[in-house]
Formats: sequence, structure tokens, C-alpha cells
Amino acid sequence: MAHHKLRLNLGLALALSAGLAGCASPEARTPSSPPPVQTGAKAAASWEGVGLLTLKGNAPFSWWALQVDSGEVWRLELPSTLPGSALEARQNCKVQVSGHASGALLGTRLLQVSSVKGLQRPELGAPENQRCQFSLTAP
Repeated sequence: MAHHKLRLNLGLALALSAGLAGCASPEARTPSSPPPVQTGAKAAASWEGVGLLTLKGNAPFSWWALQVDSGEVWRLELPSTLPGSALEARQNCKVQVSGHASGALLGTRLLQVSSVKGLQRPELGAPENQRCQFSLTAP
């Protein structure tokens, strides 16, 4: 009887670990994310997406993020010519961001930003749309 329980517990442990391994992969959860586009044999992966511009964390460890409709979060690595303070007034605006993607770290993808552009949201009215109208491009 003890041998049977041991075999059952071992089988449950293996099934649980296999299930958790599938949950750990962000790509397995986000099939709607567009795949990165390769522009050359050795080129970095280009990526473009639309979502909300948000500030995550607390100072001095805060970071800018793009949260897309699927719930996926992209950590935005801003170029040195684009200080984070330029985005403060645009927090929670709907934006289109393009750049070069890299792998996930703890479920968050990294995007080296080349451009950020605010998008119209007619349901918010004129003052909010004016606040969110901007275009920033890295040199």
C-alpha cells in the first residue's frame, strides 16, 4: 500500500511540474502577440505595438512600460536622448511604440524604443486627447 501511495505522489508531482513549466512561458500565454519581424540575417527583432503607457514601480526603481490589450507588459528602454520626464505628462495615454525587442525577464519583455506616438481616443474628449497627442523619435 505504501508503494502505491509513493507512486501516486510521484505521478502527481511530475504532472504538477509539467503544468507549471507550461505556465512559466510567457509565449505560451500570449498567442495574440505579433511575432518579431526579422529585417536581416543578423538584425535585431523589430516590434511595433499599441497599448497604454504606464509607469511601473516606485522611485528610484520605477520604469516605463507598454501594456498591450492582451495584458502583456513590455518594459521600455528609452534612448538617452529621450528622458523619462518627457513621458510623465503622457502617463496612461494610448500609444503606438516601435523598437527592437529582446527576451522576457520574469514575464516582462524588453523593448529598446525607437519611437513613441500618442493615439486619438475620441471617447475621452478634447482635453485628454490634446494631452496625449505627441510623437517622440530616437535619432
